Amino acid sequence: MNNDQKAVLYYRAAATQRTGSDWQKPQFIPKRVRILKTVSPDSPFSPLIVHPGDYTVDCNQWGAVYVKADHGDFGLKLNEFDVIEWQKNTK
Repeated sequence: MNNDQKAVLYYRAAATQRTGSDWQKPQFIPKRVRILKTVSPDSPFSPLIVHPGDYTVDCNQWGAVYVKADHGDFGLKLNEFDVIEWQKNTK
């Protein structure tokens, strides 16, 4: 399976979220991402910031992505990164 096919499965799972037992977990989740511009949280009081670059990320079983930032873990939105490497979702 190529990277485009993995991406389709990941983004389809995100777009078709359901509640309850029929929630679809993505088959593949990001392993490494590229952040193209500085990302900061919605809260102006948070010291977290993520600078542009390539990062190894962690995901929960549903595919939510977070990266280790300067002052802790930082959750990323889908439009804040490009996936450069995928991994099988074994969670």
